Amino acid sequence: MKIARIKEIKNIGTFSNFTNGASLGFEKLTFIYGFNTYGKTTLTDIFQSLKDNDPKIIQDRKTIPAQTGQQKVVFSVKEEIENDIMFEHDNWTQNDLSKYLEVFDTDFIHKNLFTGLNIGRENKENFTQFILGEQSVKLAKEIAKKKKETGDKKRELKTKVPNFVKDKIDIEIIKFLEFSIVGLEKDNIENILPQKKIALQKEQERLKEPQKISQLQEPNEFYLPTFTIIELLEMINTLLQEDYSSIKEDILVKLNKHLFDNFSSKDNAENWIKAGLHYCKDRTKDGCPFCGQFLHNAQDLINIYDSYFDEVYNDFISRIDKELESKNREIENFTFAQKTILQTVLIGFNKYKEFISDEIFQAKLIELQTNIDLLQEEDLSVEKGKILKNIESSQDLKSKCPYKRVDIIDFSHFKTIYLEYNQSLINIKEIIDELSVKIKAFKKQYENIVTIQQGVDFLISEIEELEYKKARIDQDQDCINYIKIQQEITISEAEISVLESRLEGDQSQYLVNYFTQINDLFKKLGSKNFTLEKDTNNQGHMPVYSLKVKFHNVKISNDQLKSVFSESDRRTLALAIFWVKIDLKEQAEKEKMVIILDDPMTSFDDNRTTYSINLFKETISQVSQIIILTHYPNFIKRFCEITKDSQITTKYLKIKKDDATSSLVLSERNVYTMSDYEKVFMKIYEFINRSQSESIKTDLRPFLENLYLPTIFAKQIQDKKVDCSSLEKMIDGIFEGKEEVKTKLHGFRNNLNSDSHIFTSNNDEDVRNFATEMMDYLYSLNY
Repeated sequence: MKIARIKEIKNIGTFSNFTNGASLGFEKLTFIYGFNTYGKTTLTDIFQSLKDNDPKIIQDRKTIPAQTGQQKVVFSVKEEIENDIMFEHDNWTQNDLSKYLEVFDTDFIHKNLFTGLNIGRENKENFTQFILGEQSVKLAKEIAKKKKETGDKKRELKTKVPNFVKDKIDIEIIKFLEFSIVGLEKDNIENILPQKKIALQKEQERLKEPQKISQLQEPNEFYLPTFTIIELLEMINTLLQEDYSSIKEDILVKLNKHLFDNFSSKDNAENWIKAGLHYCKDRTKDGCPFCGQFLHNAQDLINIYDSYFDEVYNDFISRIDKELESKNREIENFTFAQKTILQTVLIGFNKYKEFISDEIFQAKLIELQTNIDLLQEEDLSVEKGKILKNIESSQDLKSKCPYKRVDIIDFSHFKTIYLEYNQSLINIKEIIDELSVKIKAFKKQYENIVTIQQGVDFLISEIEELEYKKARIDQDQDCINYIKIQQEITISEAEISVLESRLEGDQSQYLVNYFTQINDLFKKLGSKNFTLEKDTNNQGHMPVYSLKVKFHNVKISNDQLKSVFSESDRRTLALAIFWVKIDLKEQAEKEKMVIILDDPMTSFDDNRTTYSINLFKETISQVSQIIILTHYPNFIKRFCEITKDSQITTKYLKIKKDDATSSLVLSERNVYTMSDYEKVFMKIYEFINRSQSESIKTDLRPFLENLYLPTIFAKQIQDKKVDCSSLEKMIDGIFEGKEEVKTKLHGFRNNLNSDSHIFTSNNDEDVRNFATEMMDYLYSLNY
């Protein structure tokens, strides 16, 4: 597989609109020559993006100024037939070439060897991935992945340490994990612990000394209310909802009919009937106590009243009345007076303010004051008054119809603000408890009676042992989880060891060969005083291979490399690393490879250049294609000087740039092989013959003075020791005694002065006529 041509490049770097590359076929060896800033690096980045299948490399190379339209590249690649590989819509499609492509450029050096003049961990990791084969890189990445997972598990393990030993050293953690809880009874421990703690507290009290701090009275305790007004309100609603369900329905129907027929107002009818019934007891033969009528015919009605107002009903009414009245009074008497109590408690705590400088204690005091101030007891009292009015109204309704349910009182708003109030008290209680603990801890510092200390120490030891056992029982699942992760880490580390052994086994001979050949090639390329050795570092996730450099057999540290390695040495080393990787590939893989070289021999001397060119020549027959990008024409010239055109099928391309875009154009071998003399001669000659239109105004005099005369008459100049400090003296010296020739040449010289007609006019025909005359005369001279 090889690159057949680059058909199109749009909106990438200097290539804003290159669309006519289809006719520029690439050969097995293809040179692309271009000046700096013309787009050579852009082309290299396109090749790198193709190799890595990485769109970002191209996306970062926007045309400046930015152009509208999508970025686009069209490559034509050939194996048996030509197919297109395209970059369009920020993506490579049908990219079958990437696995056969290798790119050598300045970024290769920075990425795989040196960042600046230093070799860092990232350089070493990239170097490792480059020199290892694809399978070994995959294995190395698997090792790295497992190491990372193991590292993550180790970090997780630190968070899974049971709380009881969270801050302990490893030996204490292991002891806790291995502590057996067989036969331990948690209930028994929880029963003994409080007793031991009470005994300890009594012993500690004996340690108090009559000192000022020890004698400070501790703040009053604060207790949360155990019975709330909400419960009272709920009781009242329960009472309002009670009915007398034992009254038979037929009796209620008859009673209600009687009320409807005989009472215009029914609000107090039941109470009136109840009172009349009381007077009628044992007076059935007499008349009605209210109207005097005989009651012989009203016995049925009286029986209905008796059934309705029986003893149980009377008890029911009495209980409802009494309980409603009782709860009502309790609510009336219920006050919100915790704020005053808490202010007293706060005064007790403030006595310790000057003694305890602990920041937490001081902050808690401020927090306590703030929370007390925020208590809204006045609002609760106002809301309570509103509810009492509702209770009074509902109680009156209930007393008129005791057997009926009365709608419950809606106290939801009151309940909301009361619960907030109650929660505030709970929060205040927590702050008070924390402050109390702080005070106790502070005062404990002043307990120092030695005679009791032993008993205290023994109790402390017993409590610690009991708490240790209790914690081990409570945190048994945490211990199980910890041990499980520990076992996973052990298994993972064993797997890593196996994979590393496998990687080492797979790569050991390959790496020996690799570093041997790097060393050999590095020396052949001109860096003779250096010795390169393999250095292995298994720190971090991925095994890392790097170069150990010796100079005159003395090891060179990273910070010394910049003073020992020249720029030429660095590039030579990079080229050796790159080339040995290619050389060690299997032949079947090499035959499909396309190698891209971007200025591979910058700063090389002649010896290094010659050897490098021979290296490329040896390799070209083994690979599919080599494409060399350069802005050094002398490199191409040197390549041509030592390589006949018939030996390698070669294509010469050139990057051309105009105001609109860079583009590729066809170039010729002789452009690079001609001498300066030949190049200027051909430019003038082609201008005269109208095969090129580039102006030669500035070329004629330098050609005569610096190229033609020194080249054609080199022998005369040496023999006569001609003064060449000016064109005039050179003509006089070379053609001494030939006045006619001198006159003619001085005429040309005067016409070539910058103020002469042909240089001040814009008439190309004048220049062409003058050049024709001068060149005809120069090449007619017969010395």
